[in-house]
Amino acid sequence: MKRYLSVLLLLLCCTMSALSQTKADTLISEHRQWMKKYYPKAESLSEEQLLREAAFAVYDHLQESEAIALLHAVGRQVPTVESYASLTEQHMADTKYRYSIQALEALYGYAVSHLGENNPTTGWCKFLWLYLSGDMQNVEPQFTDAAIVQQRIADKTGNKENEALACLFKITRFCISNWSNIICNPDLYGYVLKTEKETVRLLKSQDLPKRTRAWLYAQMALAKSNMNGANVDIVYQCEQVKYDDTYELHDGIMSNAGYYFRMAEQEYLCIYPQGHPEFMNLYCTWENPQTPHFFFGKDEEEMQRVFCRYVQKYYPRGDINQILQPLEREEARVRMGQKVDISYLYNTYLICLKNNLGTTNAYLIGFVDRLASLLAPNSPEKYKLAENEFNRLVDHQCGSDSLKAACYRIGLYRKLRNLKQKEAMQAIEHAANIYERHHDSSVISILLGRMLTTYYFYDIKLYEQSYKFKSLVCEDLKAHYGETSPFYLHEKEDALLLLGQFDNKSASEQFSQVIKQMEAAKMDVVNAIDHFASIEQQGERYAHAAELSQEAYRLAAKQGLTHQCAHLLFRKFYALKHIENTTKEQEMIFKRIKKILDTNTDTLSFLPDNFYQAACYYRDKAEYAQALDMIDKGIAICKRQKQGFSSGYIALATLRYSIYFSNLNDKGMAYKLINEDMEEFEKQNLNAYTTEMLDYLCGVFNYYDNKYDDVYTWCRYFNLIGTMSLSIAEQNNFDEKYVLEYHSYILNKAVYWCEYYAKLKKKIDFSKLTETRKREVEEFFEPFDSIIALLSTIDQYIQAFEKAVPNYQQNVYYLQLLNTAEEYYLHIEPIFKKSEEYLKKHLQLSINHFPIEELKTLVKLGDLYRENGKYYEAKTHYTQAIKKIEKDNTQSIENKMSINSRMIAISQHLNNFDDMWRYTEKFYTYCQSIYDNNLRFLTQKEQEYTISTVGYPADWPTSCLAVYPKREKIAGKVYNAVLYSTGVQLRSQQLLQRTIAQSKDKELISMANKLRKLQSELKIENPSDLPDQQINDKGFDFQKAKAVNSYLNEVANKRNKMNALERQIIERATPYLKAKSQETSWTQVRDKLQPAEVAIEFIIADHSVMALVIKPKCKTPISVMLTSTDSLKAAISGLQTKSSAATARKLYNGKAVNLYGMLWQPLEKELKGVSKVYYATQGMLYSIAFAAISTPDGKYLADHYDLCPLTTTAQLVQDDEEESPKSILAMGNIYYTEKQRQQVATGDINGARGGEEDVSINDFSDRGAKRYHFKYLPFTKKEIEDLSSIIKDRQLTLEEGTEATEQNLRKQLAKKPDVLHLATHGFFIAKADDAREVPFFKHYSQAIENSMQRAGIALAGAEDTWTGVQQPEEANDGILTANEVAQMDLNGTQLVTLSACETALGDYSFEGVFGLPRGFKQAGVKSLLVSLWSVNDKSTSLLMSSFYRYWMQGETKQQAFKHAVNDVRKDYPEPFYWAPFVLLDATE
Repeated sequence: MKRYLSVLLLLLCCTMSALSQTKADTLISEHRQWMKKYYPKAESLSEEQLLREAAFAVYDHLQESEAIALLHAVGRQVPTVESYASLTEQHMADTKYRYSIQALEALYGYAVSHLGENNPTTGWCKFLWLYLSGDMQNVEPQFTDAAIVQQRIADKTGNKENEALACLFKITRFCISNWSNIICNPDLYGYVLKTEKETVRLLKSQDLPKRTRAWLYAQMALAKSNMNGANVDIVYQCEQVKYDDTYELHDGIMSNAGYYFRMAEQEYLCIYPQGHPEFMNLYCTWENPQTPHFFFGKDEEEMQRVFCRYVQKYYPRGDINQILQPLEREEARVRMGQKVDISYLYNTYLICLKNNLGTTNAYLIGFVDRLASLLAPNSPEKYKLAENEFNRLVDHQCGSDSLKAACYRIGLYRKLRNLKQKEAMQAIEHAANIYERHHDSSVISILLGRMLTTYYFYDIKLYEQSYKFKSLVCEDLKAHYGETSPFYLHEKEDALLLLGQFDNKSASEQFSQVIKQMEAAKMDVVNAIDHFASIEQQGERYAHAAELSQEAYRLAAKQGLTHQCAHLLFRKFYALKHIENTTKEQEMIFKRIKKILDTNTDTLSFLPDNFYQAACYYRDKAEYAQALDMIDKGIAICKRQKQGFSSGYIALATLRYSIYFSNLNDKGMAYKLINEDMEEFEKQNLNAYTTEMLDYLCGVFNYYDNKYDDVYTWCRYFNLIGTMSLSIAEQNNFDEKYVLEYHSYILNKAVYWCEYYAKLKKKIDFSKLTETRKREVEEFFEPFDSIIALLSTIDQYIQAFEKAVPNYQQNVYYLQLLNTAEEYYLHIEPIFKKSEEYLKKHLQLSINHFPIEELKTLVKLGDLYRENGKYYEAKTHYTQAIKKIEKDNTQSIENKMSINSRMIAISQHLNNFDDMWRYTEKFYTYCQSIYDNNLRFLTQKEQEYTISTVGYPADWPTSCLAVYPKREKIAGKVYNAVLYSTGVQLRSQQLLQRTIAQSKDKELISMANKLRKLQSELKIENPSDLPDQQINDKGFDFQKAKAVNSYLNEVANKRNKMNALERQIIERATPYLKAKSQETSWTQVRDKLQPAEVAIEFIIADHSVMALVIKPKCKTPISVMLTSTDSLKAAISGLQTKSSAATARKLYNGKAVNLYGMLWQPLEKELKGVSKVYYATQGMLYSIAFAAISTPDGKYLADHYDLCPLTTTAQLVQDDEEESPKSILAMGNIYYTEKQRQQVATGDINGARGGEEDVSINDFSDRGAKRYHFKYLPFTKKEIEDLSSIIKDRQLTLEEGTEATEQNLRKQLAKKPDVLHLATHGFFIAKADDAREVPFFKHYSQAIENSMQRAGIALAGAEDTWTGVQQPEEANDGILTANEVAQMDLNGTQLVTLSACETALGDYSFEGVFGLPRGFKQAGVKSLLVSLWSVNDKSTSLLMSSFYRYWMQGETKQQAFKHAVNDVRKDYPEPFYWAPFVLLDATE
């Protein structure tokens, strides 16, 4: 398998490389075709045109013969151009751009002398010469002078292109200022903005050449993208920049760089093919440094690969582009969480860089820095070489103790602080020392001070140290700009915000003075006052915070009611929430906010958050429609701003999920929105690795994190979160704070998962497993044991968090860690004191700060005390929790249901039965509401999850009935709860099936068929090839994790596709599903009863078996206590039988177990004068043949009562009248192999049936797993022959022998017969482990846990499928499972007779029997004739013949069945022979 995966990976890499090469080849080919067709000939150009084309040919490094020919023509006049042309013609690299720069300088000189200084072509030659020179030396002074000269020329000539060139010189002066300042000079921000205005004015003119327009747009994009320092906002304010639709939020700064790039692209598309070097340079320049890496997904990765292939194919060997572009690609891969190893290329890269740049080139330091960063994680030896080279270059160019050297070093070592802790700490401390000794007012000094501030604040959380350096930066800025400068005062404001992190009072005392200084300098102080308000709010000085927010609002409103005003009003609103008697004022403030939100769309950065806050306001007031309206508007703005899955979008989207899921109780819509967003998320961002993405994924996962039974969906999300977390940690050099915070989330989910599987493991009886199976199970649980071992260190993890994270007490991740510890000591390693200690700490930290956490912790403390018998303490905490929930109208219905469930339990423990019933009624109402409002609109998986979460609605009502002193008072409501609960999912599934069948909507029916196909495909997924361990003694194995992720993604994607299709089906069918089905009450059942009839619901109530009896005209159902579940289980298990047949032989002989005394005798006093009993059962009672229970007089219950078993007594309320069947489909006398057909044909019946005795699958709940053969059943031949003779005047379709195939069955069922009769083998394998021994089930490993897949019947050809000889398509494999039956449309079929073994059996839940009965009922069948144990071939044949004879003679199904049983009893008096079959849901 490993070799296979290696080959597959190699093939994949080769394929991707080939695709990239093909795209690169295409680009180059298109460019060269364009060159041949459109590139001008020298003789066709004027001298001016010729010089301009030559200049661009040199700058673009065009390699084509057409360009070289043009250069040769110019070279006749300009010899240095000829030298460049000759070099290019030989396809040789121009190291240090020596020949290119000389050629451009010569072209400029020639242009001056022949065209004059004022000619635009002269300006272009000068610009390109200086611009290319800027890669090799500092040309900022030259650009400064050139910009002045070119502006004079523009003013003098009035020529638009000269004006454009003047703008280009000015813009580019800023772009190349990073040579001397490391960053583009912030002092030039205002200069750039003024130039931008000139440029925009120019670009409105259509007189400019396309190429000039493209250059203006491209340089503006580059300049604006480099305006990302601390001064940007201040400069924007000073220059009064108005944000329009061209601006987008990028890394917290509003920028229109992206707009300019897109405009440049449009201009270039008008003149060049995309493969032109100038066009490709635009993409490379933009793609690498400017694209936020949360947008760096598959498409961008492919683009990087194409760029690399392009430069390798187009440029000569040794060209610097062949180094720079692969370097960009490797850095992009690191940002995406991929491992990179460039150690084998290090020497080549370094030599090429030095050759092309020279050792005095300032940019070389940056490139070596990047090389060292790439080498550090995986190549320590090469990293050391790169580090030494880096330090040597820094010392050589800057001096060892200069501010610039310190800047370079902190830039490298800050990135490596976790990988190279000692060296990084020393280097940064040395840089800090240099700064403290030598800081001045230079740009470099200010940059270094800010870097140190950021390091101490964000990286190591030393706030006082950070504030110290921020204060020094303020000194530098004051010296650089003056004490009234906006830059200094803004920095001072930031310093106070930092001071507030550790000394709130001092920050508060100084803020007023800074604001006064700002006002004196005529600065906009709105943001400063807002920040002051935030300091006051942190210090809990809420009244002053409200005053400040009001003042900030007053000032901001002068500019109009913008969204900034709304933000400020929200600040005041939340301050007032902490002040008593301000409710009316809060409401007035929100009205003003709402008016702004309804009428204004400016100040883009505030928009999404304002709508989020407004939505929260409405949600808190339970005004959910208005909340959703706010969310929709906020999301629309996020999409317009193209923010992707930003924090703003995530907050809005997850709030919307929460409102639908919890507040509106509309889980269908919640899952629909989640699926839609996840589809978009995976499409755009799945290869992106950012904390924003991780936050979103965690938020979505919270809706799935209890779906442990759906292991593929659960593991897929969990594995992806884990892999992504580790990848981001690696990207951030395993930053301690990040690791501690985000991994706390993973630990928290892991503890619940391990808790679930620990409980599962305890249920397994290892003594009953084979050695092979035992090893398999132990291997399965091994990873969970490893995780539990990891969780055992939770105390140390918490201690590390407390040390590493400042203010950890208010950190939500810390609370998650406490929750993890609580769960660990509650359920995995129960230690009362430890769990109580953590819970009390959690509660204390949550009060007044985290209301949701406070509520959860109160409940968990109650659980802890209840589980340890401290019932009064438990009640105290539960009572506090329920009071909070009842006061909070935003609480979800699940939370209300959950706390009421706990109050029921504690009331029972304290014997307070009136309270128990009061809470029970609330619990049931909440349960019913969830099911009524959701179930019919959910997919099957969503239904199953909801049911597993919500549970059995009648659970607490029946439990309460068992202990309630006056049972008659509540019996009616309990009976109604049982009627409602039984088959609640089945009813919704039947409704959907009927809707589709009756819709006549071809598209809907086609979608349903497609869904069935997907369901079939999913069942054969096999996880056996998954890598075994992802965590070993060497740590986390990324490759194995990714292989697991890949498999889980594949399966989960199929499941998601299936779920999405099912969701579409439901949406299309929704108009028919709007009306919920009418609820049946016990009084309706009563009113259907005739004299001498009763209806009984047998129920499992707590630990008791009870009966609820309805008599005609009774005022309330009568509750009867029968026995305890423990007594009944002990009695049956005491038989010590292994098969259903063996159990039946002993159970119904009247001696071994007193079933009558346990289940019927207590009822007798209520059954006087009763002849007919309709009854429904639950749980273990499903498998009891009540008719065969022996009575004290030596007879059976069937002799005393006409017994009519029902899935629910609600069936009596249905008005369906029995009709005589007109069409019957029968199958029997089946050959399960070709050999059987041949044996029967030659008269070897015994050979075909496997011996003389009846060996028709006697026991599939035990022996069936070991017995791999379906033998011929000779008496089914007589059975269908008798059936054929009985049914003379009705349409009979008979399929037998080799024609009794699954395919033919499906074909005939499409004709909707009234009756389906199948005389064959049936099976139900009770245990999934036993099923795994059968080859057939190994093929459907994904479905084996589903009991509907382990129950079925055998048809023609089944033997080869069962034994694994063949694997035909599921629709015709000869094995018809209950799962397949459930997907059929059998509405209108009156009766299905399964004349086979154990066809009544399945897994039990409050929904009923999950086996063949469930499958056929879900398909729409009214009544079923099914068996409880393995049946005798001959007696079964007799029963069936008699039944159909009586029925066809005009008797009802009930009557016919009763008479048929009596016929069998004459020949076979033992219940084993006449009692296995039950006629289910025949009410007539």
